[in-house]
Amino acid sequence: MTQTPDRKDMAQNSDEMIRHVGYDCLGPVVHRWLLALDQHVHFFDKGSTSFLYCARAGVRIRRLYDLYLDGLGRQAGDRHNMFWISRLALCKGTYAHNPQYAAEIIAREYYHQPMRELIRGLFRHDQTFLNANEDLLQDTVFDAHGFNFPGWLKSDHPLVEPVDAYLRGCSDSFDTYLTSLIGDSTDVVLIDSGWQGTSQSILHRAFPSLDWHGLYVGRILTPAHDAKIADKVIGLLFQSESYDPDRPETAITLHRHLFETLLEPNGPSIEEITGGPNDDVAQDQIQANLNERVDPERDALFLHVEAYLRDHAGLGPAAIIANHQQAVPELARILARPTREEALAVLCKDRSADFGKDLDVPVLIEPDGNALASDLNVDQRIQRALWPQGQIALEYTGAFRESLQNRVSGQEDNTSHFDPLGTDAATQTAAIDADLPKGPLVAIVTRTKNRPILLRRAADSVAQQTYDSYIWVVVNDGGDEDVVREVIAQSTVDRRKIHLVSNARSLGMEAASNVGIRSVDSDYIIIHDDDDSLHPQFLEKTVRFLEGSGGKRYDGVVTGSEYVSEEIRGDEVIEHARKPYMNWVRNIHLSELLAQNLFAPISFLYRRSVYDDIGGYNEELPVLGDWYFNLEFVLRSDIKVMPEPLAYYYHRDFGDSSRQGIYANSVVGGQSKHEEFASVFRNMFMRQYGNSSPLAAAAISAYFATDIRNRLDAVGTRIGQLEHAVETNTAPQENQNRTDTAEIDRLWLLVHIQRAEMNRNDHEKQTPDPADPNAPIDALVQILASGNIPVAIQPQFDEETYLKLNPDVKAAVDSGSIPSGYVHYLTNGRKEGRERPYCKTP
Repeated sequence: MTQTPDRKDMAQNSDEMIRHVGYDCLGPVVHRWLLALDQHVHFFDKGSTSFLYCARAGVRIRRLYDLYLDGLGRQAGDRHNMFWISRLALCKGTYAHNPQYAAEIIAREYYHQPMRELIRGLFRHDQTFLNANEDLLQDTVFDAHGFNFPGWLKSDHPLVEPVDAYLRGCSDSFDTYLTSLIGDSTDVVLIDSGWQGTSQSILHRAFPSLDWHGLYVGRILTPAHDAKIADKVIGLLFQSESYDPDRPETAITLHRHLFETLLEPNGPSIEEITGGPNDDVAQDQIQANLNERVDPERDALFLHVEAYLRDHAGLGPAAIIANHQQAVPELARILARPTREEALAVLCKDRSADFGKDLDVPVLIEPDGNALASDLNVDQRIQRALWPQGQIALEYTGAFRESLQNRVSGQEDNTSHFDPLGTDAATQTAAIDADLPKGPLVAIVTRTKNRPILLRRAADSVAQQTYDSYIWVVVNDGGDEDVVREVIAQSTVDRRKIHLVSNARSLGMEAASNVGIRSVDSDYIIIHDDDDSLHPQFLEKTVRFLEGSGGKRYDGVVTGSEYVSEEIRGDEVIEHARKPYMNWVRNIHLSELLAQNLFAPISFLYRRSVYDDIGGYNEELPVLGDWYFNLEFVLRSDIKVMPEPLAYYYHRDFGDSSRQGIYANSVVGGQSKHEEFASVFRNMFMRQYGNSSPLAAAAISAYFATDIRNRLDAVGTRIGQLEHAVETNTAPQENQNRTDTAEIDRLWLLVHIQRAEMNRNDHEKQTPDPADPNAPIDALVQILASGNIPVAIQPQFDEETYLKLNPDVKAAVDSGSIPSGYVHYLTNGRKEGRERPYCKTP
C-alpha cells in the first residue's frame, strides 16, 4: 500500500524543486544574460559613456553583475552608477521638459480609476499637501477617470497650479541629479529588467540631445511601445512578443514577472526625486533598498542563482553558452506547461505594485485558503493571475492541464483543438518541428563597395534577426577595407558571427557572391545586398518552414517584400514611399520566371546543396545574375512562396542618387545594362539548357510563345491605328504599312514553328530546338520548308483575293500540292514580288 507523504517529505520535495528551478534552470540562463550584458557594455563603452542601473531592479542586477565580474577578476568602472528612479519618478522629473507625455503616462496608470486616486498617488509622501487639499479633492471633477488628467492640467481648477508647481520643482531637482550622474557624457546606457523601454522613452523625449540605449533581459514590445526608440531597446536574451517553442528563451514572455520578482529587492519603489521637494523620503527609499534583507524563503530562487554564479565563477563564454542551451529548454517547459509543484516553486513571492500604489499583485491565486480565491471562479482566477499557465497547474492535472496550458500559450487554438486536421493551424503546427537553437547555419552574404551609409543599415538588419544561427559574410569587393571595418566595429552584430572577405580589386556582383559563399560552410544562403534589409523574423520564419515537415519538398523559400523608394542627400537617407513588390506572386513557375524575375534576392533563402549543384552564380553576367541563378534553381527544385512581407527592396529612384554615384542601384543606375543583357541572358540560358532539359525547353518555348503573342498584339494595335488613319484621310506612308505586315508574317510563322516543335517533342520525346524569336523571316521560311509544319492563314491576309489574283496558286491549292495561298506567299510570293492582299480586322 502506498503511504501518503508527510509534511516533512513534502517540504523536502518542494525545496528540491525550488533548487532545480533556481540553480539548474535559472542559474545558467542568468549567467548567459550577464555574459551578454558584459559584451554589450564593452561594445557601448566609448570611454565617456555612462551606465545607469535603474532602481529597483538595478540593485540586484548590479549585485549579480559584480558577482560575475568578480569571477573574472574585474570590476565595473567608475561610470557605472545606480539610477534611483522609478517610472513615476521619471514622469515627475521630466515633466517640465515634456508635460504632455509625462501626464499621459501617469494617466495611463490610473486610466479607469478616479482622478482623485491619481492625485493621492502623486502626493502619497506629502501628507501635508493632501490634508490641506482634502476638501478640494472631494470636488466631483475628481470623480472622472484618470485618463482625463492631461486635459485637467490645462484647466483653471484651483489645484492645477500647486500640482504643476510640484511637478516642475521635481523636474528642476531631477536635472541636477542626472547631471551629477552622467556629467558631460552624451551617451547613456540604461540597464534594467525590461521590457519595452518605457523609462528609456521618457528620457529620450525629455533629453533628445543624449543618445539613450537600454540593455534588458528581453524585449517585449506592446502596441503602445515607442517606435522611435525600438531599435535602441535591446533584449539580451530574446526580442519577441510571443512564445515560440523553437526559441525556448522566448518562454519568458509567458511569465516575465519571474524575472521581475527575481530581481526586485525587498525595498520600496523610488517615487521621489533625489534633492527634490521630498528628498528625505527619497533618501529613506534608497537606503531601504540598499539595506534590503534577502529572505531565504521568498527569495530562494535568487539565492540559488547567486550560488550557481559563485560555483561557476570565471567560466568562459563557450561553456556559459553551452550550459544555457542545455538549461533553457527545461525552463521553457516549466514556464509553458508547469506541474503544480513546479508552479509553486516558481512562485516564491508576489509582484509589488508601483506608481503610487500600495499593494501586491498576485502572480498565482492558490484555490485553497485564499480570500481572493473564494470570490472568484476558476476562469476568473486564471484570467487574474499574472502567470496563467501556472494558475492552470494549480487548478487542473493531467492531459487536460497540458492541453489548456498549450491553448493559453498560443500553441493550440480553439479550432485546431477540436479539429486538428481541418485548419491552417494544423499545417502551421506540422511545420514547426525545427530545433532552431541548435539549428542550421545560414550564410548571410553582403556584397559592398564604398557604401558605408547603406552598409550600416544592412548591419542593423542582420543584428536584429531573432534567429541567431547565422554567419554574416561581408565581401568588400575592391572598396576601402577600413571603411567596412569601421561599420562592422560600430554594429551590434556579434563579432563571432562576422566573416570579412576583402577583394583587392572588384570582381563584380556574381563573382563577389561566389567568393563570399565559398569562403564559409553553411546549410542555407541568402544574398543580403548592402542596400536592402530584412524584417527581424525573416530568418526565423523561413528556416523554420524549410526545416519543418511542410518544407521538405522545397529547397528554397521566397517571402513577400516591399519596394522602398529613397534617395541619399549627403549622409542622409530619405525615404519617399513604400509599396508591395510583386505581391501577386503566389507560386514560382519556370515559364513565368523566364519571362521576368519574380522576386528580389533579399527575399530568397535557399539550401546550400542546390547552390553547390548549380556551381554558383554565373560570373559571365555583369547584371541579372540573380535571375539566371533563380532559373537554374527552379530547373532543379521548387521554391515556396510565403506572402508575408519580410524583406525590404530599396531603390534610389529619386534625385541624383538614382542614376549616378556609388549609391545607385544596378536596376536604376545601370538600366541600360539590364536592357542590353536581357536578350544575352535568355540566349545564354537557351544554349545551356535548351538541348539538355525538356523542362527547360518547354519553358523556353512557352516564354517565346508569350513573347511573340505580345509582339503580335503590339503590331496589330499599330495596324489598327493605320486603318483608322486611312479612313480619316491621314494615310500612312506605304513603306510603314509594308514593314508592319511583314513583321506580322514573321511573328505568325514563328508561333507555328514553335508550336510544331513542341508537338514533335510530345510525340517523339525529343528535345525541341526552338527558333530564335529575333530570326529573320527568310531563316524561318527555310525551317518551314524543311519540315512538316502546318501554318494557319493569318487573319489579316486576304486569302480569297490572293487566289483570284494568282490562278496558278489557286490550282496548286486545289490539287493539294500546297496547303494555302498564304503559305505560298510566305515561301515564294514574297520573293516573286506578288502583292500581299490585306484583310482589315473586323
